[in-house]
Amino acid sequence: MSWPDFEPLPGLYCFDLLEQRLALARAKGLRVEVDLATNRGVNPPWLPYELMRGQYGIERHGTLQKWRYHAGARINSVWAPAYGRAMKAAYQAFGRRLVANPEVAGYHTWTCEAVWDAYGIISDYSPWARRAFAGFLHDRRGLSLEQVNSRYGTAWKSWDEVQLPQAGLPQDGHDLSPAWQDFSAFKQQSVRHGLFDLCVNVLRQLGDPRPVFFYHENFGGNVDEYWSDCARLGAVPMGGVGNAPTGEYMHHVRAAIYGGVYSHEPHSAYFHPSGRNALHIAGDVFSGTFAAGGHGGMMFF
Repeated sequence: MSWPDFEPLPGLYCFDLLEQRLALARAKGLRVEVDLATNRGVNPPWLPYELMRGQYGIERHGTLQKWRYHAGARINSVWAPAYGRAMKAAYQAFGRRLVANPEVAGYHTWTCEAVWDAYGIISDYSPWARRAFAGFLHDRRGLSLEQVNSRYGTAWKSWDEVQLPQAGLPQDGHDLSPAWQDFSAFKQQSVRHGLFDLCVNVLRQLGDPRPVFFYHENFGGNVDEYWSDCARLGAVPMGGVGNAPTGEYMHHVRAAIYGGVYSHEPHSAYFHPSGRNALHIAGDVFSGTFAAGGHGGMMFF
């Protein structure tokens, strides 16, 4: 269900379409996963123009190739204050309506926009992300401004001067500088903020324990802390397109350790059948960390 259809005006929530589709599921004897589709490039037109930006200050729109199916759409920064308030309020209204609904098996939310880097565009370099990054260094990393300057070779005199790192990407290697490692960990924090603070915790405060599926993007930071939080809060990461990279096995192992679930996207097996995919999914089932999820096998609203 698109956010503009659900909330055409600030604070005005329309449940007619949702109830129609839940009635259809009830008539068919189905339980469904509901998706509010927040910040998937189709945000309410009344939402303030607080867009995510790339490394050159270019605002992120759906006209980019990655978002060609959302042409002209706006992608708000997950750190923008108005967006955060509106998203929390929307999930509160959504959750209150559905908390006792037996047709609802779980939820789905979208977290990619905060971190998705594609076609030469790195995100998020908005002013809201810059302020959040400074807070991340101080509060999550426990660094003083003097320590940040020593790590980065900078001479900032206040936290307000702290800038987001720009990647140095040699053609034959990766940027492993302390600044870029911090920025990669901050990307994980952006996912955590958009997922936990603005969605999952809101539903849990309403007493709704059902799982929340989200598109898995883990760029760095404390992987064990990340997985521990996912398992504790009932958040279900999803990932894997085509022949899923070997690196994803790390997350299957973490899911097994922490009692969580790592949901492989089944459409990758449908569209890219291979022995490797069969082994990949078989291993998930064997370890007890498989869930049929992702962009296939779900009933999206």
